[in-house]
Amino acid sequence: MEECKKIIIAKDDLKFIQDNYAGIYQLMKRHLSNYDEKNEILELTSSQYQELWNRFTFEIGKATNSLGEINEAGLRLQKIWDKG
Repeated sequence: MEECKKIIIAKDDLKFIQDNYAGIYQLMKRHLSNYDEKNEILELTSSQYQELWNRFTFEIGKATNSLGEINEAGLRLQKIWDKG
């Protein structure tokens, strides 16, 4: 049996992902459940977690220019992942 990983994510961050990164949201939505008024909890197997990490990394990479600077949306996405 695979290990389960849990990530708490703010509902406003989840809305940002839903509005701007549909692919990431699709990976997350069926694994979300209510945690409290301001947060959702994401429960993933190790392989699902790795897939989500890969997608976050890909999108943050796309938000980076040739000088290595990340745009505002990419920075927010990076902060969301780092909080989790």
